[in-house]
Amino acid sequence: MLVIPKEFDPLLHQPDHPHHLLPFDQHSRRAHFELGAAVALAPCPGGAPLAWHGSLIHWGGACSAYTDADPRISLTAALRVAGTPGTMLKDKLALRRDLTYGDLPSLSLTERIGYIAGSLLIYQWWFGLEVGVLPPDIMATLEAHGLEEVS
Repeated sequence: MLVIPKEFDPLLHQPDHPHHLLPFDQHSRRAHFELGAAVALAPCPGGAPLAWHGSLIHWGGACSAYTDADPRISLTAALRVAGTPGTMLKDKLALRRDLTYGDLPSLSLTERIGYIAGSLLIYQWWFGLEVGVLPPDIMATLEAHGLEEVS
């Protein structure tokens, strides 16, 4: 895992800048930050938790065909102190209601899939997901909650 420290991200506190949520332009193959400022949060043992400020530019590494090491997987969660304002991204895109730790065991499979699908929609432009990546029945549920795919 690599991060760009906030002092090297000139757009960190400029949420209205067109490149604020576009640290890397996949079309021009241009980074909107100084790549040489990247700091590795690893190596670390498998299963070790890593944490960073969610607004930092961050990315994981690629698997290599030239290593004997097992590939890694990641699980992401955004944590916030109860009662604090949501992020600009969350508010702008109307992500589903906030969850507390106590809510997790009672979520139905449909609700869990809804949260996963909502996250896919929020980050779709970063991963080149095309319209139609989510099955129609899931899209119908999300659209009922005000979320839609960007064409």
